[in-house]
Amino acid sequence: MPAAEAERQSPQERQIATLAAEGRTNREIGAPLFLSPRTVETHLGRVFAPDLPPVGPADALESMLQGLADFEADDVPAAVVSLRRTLYLDSRLGLAAFQLGRAHEALGDRGAARRAYQQALRTFEGDDAPDLDDAVLGQVDLDDIIVAVRMRLDALATATY
Repeated sequence: MPAAEAERQSPQERQIATLAAEGRTNREIGAPLFLSPRTVETHLGRVFAPDLPPVGPADALESMLQGLADFEADDVPAAVVSLRRTLYLDSRLGLAAFQLGRAHEALGDRGAARRAYQQALRTFEGDDAPDLDDAVLGQVDLDDIIVAVRMRLDALATATY
């Protein structure tokens, strides 16, 4: 995150962003801070999209591509932030949820990985998946990704770390 952006954030917003990057849910973030999940969501909106007007698919796509690039560059914590921002902008992007699960798994956070994979399945199997997933998937068969998500969930359920 650029220094200028970090300076505009309150200490509480920085704390919330750190907890979000660890893969915690809004409820898990808010409980020890005595904040409702909705208040946490508002703070995350200011952190991940501080000066943005209402966003469109291009913003979510840009954030998702940044997350993919971060993951490929082995900057997994940055990938988590970018992919969470993507899902904040459009929670229906199953590919971002799948990649977020992979990133959480790489960081050793099985619970966050499981939640991200479950979100990916809900998105891929739902009726309101955006066209953006289709544009990004290109030559990849969606059924193959669904199988991969289920395999990761099964592996997490049976793994002993």
